[in-house]
Amino acid sequence: MGGVFPDRGNLSLPASLVQEYQWTMDAFIDDTNIGHICSLVYPPRLEECPNCFLDAKTGRSINIYKSGGPAVFPNHTTCPWCNGEGRLRVPVEETIRLRVYYNPKDFIPGLPVEAKDAVVQVIGYLTDLPKLERATEVILDSNLQPLQRIKCVRSGAAAPWGFGQRYFAQLLRVVK
Repeated sequence: MGGVFPDRGNLSLPASLVQEYQWTMDAFIDDTNIGHICSLVYPPRLEECPNCFLDAKTGRSINIYKSGGPAVFPNHTTCPWCNGEGRLRVPVEETIRLRVYYNPKDFIPGLPVEAKDAVVQVIGYLTDLPKLERATEVILDSNLQPLQRIKCVRSGAAAPWGFGQRYFAQLLRVVK
Protein backbone atom coordinates (compact mmCIF):
# COMPACT_ATOMS: atom_id res chain seq x y z
CA MET A 1 0.00 0.00 0.00
CA GLY A 2 1.33 3.41 -0.87
CA GLY A 3 -0.02 6.63 0.59
CA VAL A 4 -3.73 7.29 0.13
CA PHE A 5 -4.29 5.01 -2.81
CA PRO A 6 -3.91 1.24 -2.49
CA ASP A 7 -1.24 -0.34 -4.68
CA ARG A 8 -3.04 -2.18 -7.47
CA GLY A 9 0.06 -3.24 -9.36
CA ASN A 10 0.62 -2.22 -12.97
CA LEU A 11 -2.50 -0.55 -14.33
CA SER A 12 -2.75 -0.15 -18.08
CA LEU A 13 -5.53 1.99 -19.53
CA PRO A 14 -6.57 1.99 -23.17
CA ALA A 15 -5.43 5.13 -25.03
CA SER A 16 -9.03 5.82 -26.10
CA LEU A 17 -10.13 6.00 -22.44
CA VAL A 18 -7.31 8.41 -21.60
CA GLN A 19 -8.19 10.58 -24.62
CA GLU A 20 -11.88 10.65 -23.65
CA TYR A 21 -10.98 11.59 -20.06
CA GLN A 22 -8.67 14.39 -21.24
CA TRP A 23 -11.30 15.70 -23.65
CA THR A 24 -13.83 15.85 -20.78
CA MET A 25 -11.39 17.51 -18.35
CA ASP A 26 -10.36 20.04 -21.01
CA ALA A 27 -14.03 20.91 -21.47
CA PHE A 28 -14.47 21.39 -17.69
CA ILE A 29 -11.58 23.87 -17.66
CA ASP A 30 -11.93 25.61 -21.04
CA ASP A 31 -15.73 25.82 -21.38
CA THR A 32 -16.97 29.36 -20.72
CA ASN A 33 -19.93 28.08 -18.69
CA ILE A 34 -17.97 25.66 -16.50
CA GLY A 35 -14.37 26.89 -16.33
CA HIS A 36 -13.55 30.10 -14.45
CA ILE A 37 -11.24 32.90 -15.53
CA CYS A 38 -8.97 33.52 -12.54
CA SER A 39 -6.31 36.19 -12.05
CA LEU A 40 -2.89 35.36 -10.69
CA VAL A 41 -1.36 38.28 -8.79
CA TYR A 42 2.44 38.27 -8.75
CA PRO A 43 4.73 40.40 -6.55
CA PRO A 44 4.81 43.97 -7.89
CA ARG A 45 7.81 44.97 -9.97
CA LEU A 46 9.63 48.27 -9.63
CA GLU A 47 9.75 50.52 -12.68
CA GLU A 48 11.39 53.88 -13.14
CA CYS A 49 8.97 56.81 -12.91
CA PRO A 50 7.99 58.09 -16.38
CA ASN A 51 7.39 61.59 -14.99
CA CYS A 52 10.72 62.58 -13.39
CA PHE A 53 14.44 61.84 -13.49
CA LEU A 54 16.03 59.29 -11.20
CA ASP A 55 19.26 59.97 -9.29
CA ALA A 56 21.42 56.91 -9.88
CA LYS A 57 23.41 57.54 -6.70
CA THR A 58 20.48 57.71 -4.25
CA GLY A 59 17.95 55.72 -6.27
CA ARG A 60 15.32 58.43 -5.67
CA SER A 61 13.77 61.15 -7.80
CA ILE A 62 15.68 64.40 -8.30
CA ASN A 63 12.23 66.03 -8.73
CA ILE A 64 12.86 67.48 -12.15
CA TYR A 65 10.08 67.01 -14.71
CA LYS A 66 10.88 64.59 -17.56
CA SER A 67 9.63 66.06 -20.83
CA GLY A 68 6.58 64.15 -22.06
CA GLY A 69 5.75 62.78 -18.59
CA PRO A 70 2.10 62.26 -17.63
CA ALA A 71 1.87 64.94 -14.88
CA VAL A 72 3.61 68.31 -15.35
CA PHE A 73 4.99 69.81 -12.12
CA PRO A 74 7.39 72.65 -11.20
CA ASN A 75 11.01 71.53 -10.93
CA HIS A 76 12.41 70.93 -7.44
CA THR A 77 8.99 70.13 -6.00
CA THR A 78 7.84 66.59 -5.23
CA CYS A 79 6.89 64.60 -8.31
CA PRO A 80 3.14 63.96 -8.09
CA TRP A 81 3.39 60.71 -10.04
CA CYS A 82 5.78 58.82 -7.73
CA ASN A 83 5.74 61.08 -4.63
CA GLY A 84 9.48 61.65 -4.98
CA GLU A 85 10.37 57.95 -4.85
CA GLY A 86 11.65 57.80 -8.43
CA ARG A 87 10.20 54.33 -8.87
CA LEU A 88 6.69 52.91 -9.06
CA ARG A 89 5.41 49.56 -7.88
CA VAL A 90 3.57 48.13 -10.86
CA PRO A 91 1.17 45.28 -10.11
CA VAL A 92 1.60 42.23 -12.30
CA GLU A 93 -1.40 40.03 -13.08
CA GLU A 94 -2.10 37.21 -15.49
CA THR A 95 -5.29 35.29 -16.16
CA ILE A 96 -5.70 31.53 -16.51
CA ARG A 97 -8.68 29.19 -16.65
CA LEU A 98 -9.36 26.86 -13.74
CA ARG A 99 -12.15 24.53 -12.70
CA VAL A 100 -13.26 25.80 -9.27
CA TYR A 101 -15.04 23.77 -6.58
CA TYR A 102 -16.44 26.09 -3.88
CA ASN A 103 -18.23 23.46 -1.78
CA PRO A 104 -16.01 20.99 0.14
CA LYS A 105 -18.60 18.27 -0.57
CA ASP A 106 -17.76 18.67 -4.29
CA PHE A 107 -13.98 18.39 -3.86
CA ILE A 108 -12.34 15.67 -5.86
CA PRO A 109 -11.97 12.70 -3.47
CA GLY A 110 -8.67 11.05 -2.72
CA LEU A 111 -6.49 14.07 -1.93
CA PRO A 112 -4.90 13.79 1.54
CA VAL A 113 -6.39 17.01 2.91
CA GLU A 114 -8.92 18.14 5.45
CA ALA A 115 -11.26 20.72 3.96
CA LYS A 116 -12.32 23.50 6.28
CA ASP A 117 -14.50 26.55 5.82
CA ALA A 118 -13.23 29.19 3.42
CA VAL A 119 -11.32 26.65 1.31
CA VAL A 120 -11.83 26.05 -2.40
CA GLN A 121 -10.30 23.49 -4.71
CA VAL A 122 -9.10 24.24 -8.21
CA ILE A 123 -8.16 21.93 -11.06
CA GLY A 124 -5.96 23.24 -13.86
CA TYR A 125 -3.45 22.34 -16.51
CA LEU A 126 -0.08 21.19 -15.22
CA THR A 127 1.55 23.74 -17.55
CA ASP A 128 -0.10 26.51 -15.48
CA LEU A 129 1.10 25.15 -12.12
CA PRO A 130 4.42 27.09 -12.07
CA LYS A 131 2.45 30.30 -12.65
CA LEU A 132 0.09 29.47 -9.77
CA GLU A 133 3.02 28.67 -7.47
CA ARG A 134 4.72 32.02 -8.26
CA ALA A 135 1.54 34.01 -7.57
CA THR A 136 1.07 35.67 -4.19
CA GLU A 137 -2.73 35.70 -4.61
CA VAL A 138 -5.34 34.08 -6.81
CA ILE A 139 -8.52 36.00 -7.60
CA LEU A 140 -11.30 33.58 -8.47
CA ASP A 141 -13.84 34.49 -11.13
CA SER A 142 -11.95 37.66 -11.97
CA ASN A 143 -14.68 38.61 -14.48
CA LEU A 144 -17.01 39.14 -11.47
CA GLN A 145 -14.68 41.65 -9.77
CA PRO A 146 -17.07 44.61 -9.86
CA LEU A 147 -19.60 42.50 -7.91
CA GLN A 148 -17.40 40.27 -5.79
CA ARG A 149 -13.66 39.79 -5.33
CA ILE A 150 -12.67 36.39 -3.96
CA LYS A 151 -8.96 36.53 -3.02
CA CYS A 152 -7.19 33.27 -2.16
CA VAL A 153 -3.74 31.99 -1.28
CA ARG A 154 -2.38 28.51 -1.85
CA SER A 155 -2.89 26.02 0.96
CA GLY A 156 -0.47 23.10 0.88
CA ALA A 157 1.12 21.57 -2.17
CA ALA A 158 -0.55 20.80 -5.46
CA ALA A 159 -1.15 17.19 -6.43
CA PRO A 160 -1.03 15.73 -9.93
CA TRP A 161 -4.51 14.85 -11.09
CA GLY A 162 -6.00 12.56 -13.71
CA PHE A 163 -4.50 10.41 -16.40
CA GLY A 164 -1.42 11.31 -18.38
CA GLN A 165 0.21 13.89 -16.06
CA ARG A 166 -1.79 16.72 -17.62
CA TYR A 167 -3.69 18.29 -14.68
CA PHE A 168 -3.16 19.35 -11.07
CA ALA A 169 -5.44 19.84 -8.07
CA GLN A 170 -4.73 22.58 -5.51
CA LEU A 171 -6.50 23.81 -2.40
CA LEU A 172 -6.80 27.56 -1.92
CA ARG A 173 -7.64 29.36 1.32
CA VAL A 174 -9.96 32.35 0.95
CA VAL A 175 -8.58 35.58 2.47
CA LYS A 176 -10.47 38.81 2.87
